[in-house]
Amino acid sequence: MKISIIMPVYNEEGRLEPLVEKLTKYYEVIIIDDASDILVESYIDIKSYKNVKVLTNKINLGYLKSIKYAISKAQGDIIVTLDGDGEHRPEDIEKLIKPIENGDCDIVFGRREHIARVSERILLKIAKYLTKESIKDAGTGFRAIRVNYAKKIQFDGMCTCGLLLMECHENQMRICEVEVDLPLTDKSRRIAWEHILQFFFILKYFLKNRIFRFKYWWI
Repeated sequence: MKISIIMPVYNEEGRLEPLVEKLTKYYEVIIIDDASDILVESYIDIKSYKNVKVLTNKINLGYLKSIKYAISKAQGDIIVTLDGDGEHRPEDIEKLIKPIENGDCDIVFGRREHIARVSERILLKIAKYLTKESIKDAGTGFRAIRVNYAKKIQFDGMCTCGLLLMECHENQMRICEVEVDLPLTDKSRRIAWEHILQFFFILKYFLKNRIFRFKYWWI
């Protein structure tokens, strides 16, 4: 199976190129630059690498729209998303895609040992309650998706927390996760306020797809 790596980036100068050097040897790499202050092509000589494509948003569209756009350009059978800041280890990609290659899953989440933000843990619990799925970490940015499903997913909301799991469940995708290694990072452990809005996206999605279905199209 051909693998397409998608990396949404915003101001990742100094962190991105080591990843590109590792990934381009084995995979198609699509970098989606979300209107960075310093554009990717100004500090990486893309022509010196094989299998690398850079897409550039003229304005900042955010993580979800960037992912969706890059997926539409991917040529692989499996889509792997990872962050361009070096948090995710390329060495874990083979472990991540294996359940899909074996025909066991349609999406595989790279499970973190600990979810730092309380608000993210709350959204995950809500989504698990509504879907009855047993996934422990569905908000991770490190995931592998079978391409036909990846192109169906809407990637709606403020982020993937909770809502992506619900959408995968509604699409009857086989969902699983594998534990991955992450380096220690100095990320905020406070509530991300966009998660408050994300709760309403989850509620809207649940009402539309479970309660009213298509009867009330304006929801």
